[in-house]
Amino acid sequence: AGEKGLGLPPILLIVDSLTAAQLADCVHRNVVSVLPHSACTPAALSEHIRVTADGGSLIPPALLAELLRQSHAEPTDGGPERQLTERDITVLQLLADGADTQGIAEHLNCSERTAKHITATINRRLRARNRPHAVALAIRTGIL
Repeated sequence: AGEKGLGLPPILLIVDSLTAAQLADCVHRNVVSVLPHSACTPAALSEHIRVTADGGSLIPPALLAELLRQSHAEPTDGGPERQLTERDITVLQLLADGADTQGIAEHLNCSERTAKHITATINRRLRARNRPHAVALAIRTGIL
């Protein structure tokens, strides 16, 4: 799984805590799921592994909010909102709600391959490194 073209595998990170600088660095290194050590049960770990392997992401809302505050990425030329379709925005909303590839495919009534293609296109249009970064940029720029 993972976003094509990045050259990095998707990463699940189990942490006690993260500083703002560490969190921003995690996104650049293709961390797509973060599991707090305090919540690391066998069931939670299994779910995070499954979602990450399926091309999804799971990041606690507080960490995602911190990522947004620390984001220094600028919108693409012409503003990303001009480059996204209604379907792209729907997918970003699903990602923000924690949907994985299968959940996106079911919601859109399409194949998982198509859902992965849509998320890869969104990442390219927003110049995002991964799905959480795309959600962060969408929130920061007012798309979501």
